[in-house]
Amino acid sequence: MRFLLIILQACITISLTATTQLSWSDTPTLVSAKTVNQLQFYPEQSAPAKVVALNQSQIPAEINARLIHMPVNVGDLVKQGELLAKLDCQQTQFNQQSQQAKYAQLQSLLAFNQRELKRSEKLARQKNIGEAEFDRNKTNVADIQAQLQAQQATLAIAKLNTQYCQITAPFSGLVTKKMADVGEMLAIGTPVVELLQTNQLEVSAKIALTDELTFKQAKSYTLKANGKKYPLQLRSFLPFIENSTRSREARLVFTSESIITGTTGRLLWQSPIPHLPAHLLQKRNGHYGIFIIHDNKAQFIAAEQAQEGRPIPLSIATDQLVIIDGRHGLVEGQTIKLINAKEQNNNVASQFN
Repeated sequence: MRFLLIILQACITISLTATTQLSWSDTPTLVSAKTVNQLQFYPEQSAPAKVVALNQSQIPAEINARLIHMPVNVGDLVKQGELLAKLDCQQTQFNQQSQQAKYAQLQSLLAFNQRELKRSEKLARQKNIGEAEFDRNKTNVADIQAQLQAQQATLAIAKLNTQYCQITAPFSGLVTKKMADVGEMLAIGTPVVELLQTNQLEVSAKIALTDELTFKQAKSYTLKANGKKYPLQLRSFLPFIENSTRSREARLVFTSESIITGTTGRLLWQSPIPHLPAHLLQKRNGHYGIFIIHDNKAQFIAAEQAQEGRPIPLSIATDQLVIIDGRHGLVEGQTIKLINAKEQNNNVASQFN
């Protein structure tokens, strides 16, 4: 008898549970929704950026000499080819004159030996000199020609060193440092001034890997610095990842007005990919996505590129209804009923009456 009562009680419990579940499944969940067209937007994204010069060089002495004159000071703007410093060139000039004299001497010697070769060639045809004498004259001419070529290179170096007595600007720019003083003895390679190029500026920006796709697809770029915006054009997107920041560097150039080197700001670009508000993001079975209404049921649409707390990149039909209120706790295929905002407010109020 007791056994029969236990079985009867179990059957009643199962029946009640099934009835409750059936009642829940048959009761649609109330939700509100908006069309994708009402919700989607194209977010503005940004990355840290800095204005950099193409060249910031320490201009060195290229010969061993004493610095005798420096007409520029820190803060001076100079043009390409303008004099930055002058070195004592007496020894270099004397060396050039000496090498020039040796070159002229070899030219005269070569001319003499060439005449000797012509005479010996004529005498050899007349059998008046031996073959050994004729060969010796030919060898002399060849030797002097080789010496002349070597001396010509030595003279060119001497002339070049004389030119190095004047240190000139390799590009137009701003003198940022004086690194030597008048009267100092400079060795080859000793920096004299530091020069910052001012007529070719670029913007360097670090683009996070998560923003790489939208950055490459963007149609325009802008630098925002000191409350002002400057249009840019992408020059290069470097094909390597910096390990420390897990980002890629982009280099951009100004298309019109530029600003001074060292200015920091934000690089702005607008994503060409439509996004949905971040608060709509849901997670089901390990995947991020949103819920839409399909045949009065909830349908989960995965957003593979979505990240928690950030706008949701997703391209779907603009007439789809995206569930707004009531999305929490929804499951795929759950029956729902769409209500408008007024109906929802009434339902909420009725719960307190």
